[in-house]
Amino acid sequence: MNPLRKVADSAALAAALTGALGAAVALGAALAPPAAAIVGGERVASRDAPWAVSLLVQAGREARWHHRCSATVIAPRRVVTARHCVEHQDAWRARAMVGSDDPERRPGRTVAVSRIWVSALLDWDDPGVIEREGDVAVIETASDIPAPALPLAAPGTTIAGGETVWPYGFGRIDREGRPTSEPALLRRAVMRGHTEAECAESDFGDQSSLLCASRAEGAGGGTVAPGDSGGGLVHQGASGPELLGVTSVASRGELRDEISGFVSIPLTHAFVTDPARGVELPRPLARSTLKGRARVGERVRCMARFAPVVTRVRTRWTVTGKGARALRYTSGAKGLRLPAATLGRTLTCYVVGELRFEEYGAAADPSRPVEVKR
Repeated sequence: MNPLRKVADSAALAAALTGALGAAVALGAALAPPAAAIVGGERVASRDAPWAVSLLVQAGREARWHHRCSATVIAPRRVVTARHCVEHQDAWRARAMVGSDDPERRPGRTVAVSRIWVSALLDWDDPGVIEREGDVAVIETASDIPAPALPLAAPGTTIAGGETVWPYGFGRIDREGRPTSEPALLRRAVMRGHTEAECAESDFGDQSSLLCASRAEGAGGGTVAPGDSGGGLVHQGASGPELLGVTSVASRGELRDEISGFVSIPLTHAFVTDPARGVELPRPLARSTLKGRARVGERVRCMARFAPVVTRVRTRWTVTGKGARALRYTSGAKGLRLPAATLGRTLTCYVVGELRFEEYGAAADPSRPVEVKR
């Protein structure tokens, strides 16, 4: 089971959860369709789920911020989300937004990402890989998050067959559950929990860290889809709402009967509360720097520092100017010998530092441009 990457209730229920719940995100699995947004369910005001987080990213350095995944505040400077939500080179640039149920049209308050941990590194090129360590990641922010934390369900907490649970998430859907170009909106759905035996009948592969739930009948019933990944699955604990799971995967099947998988907070409690037990992803400490003379025929290198130290680097080179189309090259740590085609044009580079696999890398900001001379 590969996490997807490149990813309402009654009046009485609403009263019980008001002011406490929020944020779910989309799913992923090798055999599962992308999960884009809560399907069915109902809109939720940010004041009723103040801990609901929209993780925002940019398509480019100058592009506008847009919603990528959901998350949940669990401490003054920490949120929990799905691992597949941070398996990309710009995860360290993300912003965590709270205080908005419509983050792209009515922005809330944002804080920058400082550090990211995952429970384990997986080689997604290995067809034998199955998710055993939990599709979960912990993000530390650079400053305090202006929102309360949602309490975590304690180790040993389980989901009972038929128990009512609520996933929260931001996403774009139409009535048939298809993604649309509409803004991401905070929604929640009523789902019913499944026993371990029922969960084992799904196509998720290894269920060692998963909880399962499906659409509940009646008002507010719904399920999860892309855009909801990383968001919270909430249940009513002894002292109030608790974070029971993190939205991870969806099974194939009709939307009405679809079983969704959520990484269990009780089973991953040790990592979520102490992410140093996992693996910290790299982040650049400064922008990329070009080393060497930018002259045709000579070798230049692109340098950048990362923390923690990366295991391999790749460099992307871009040559522009003279009205011609841009030239692009890739090199390793040894750098690039500049070909004649670069003469008189502008050269920039940026370094990608990786931990074993490309999914666990970070791209440093580009170097300052220089002109290639003879």
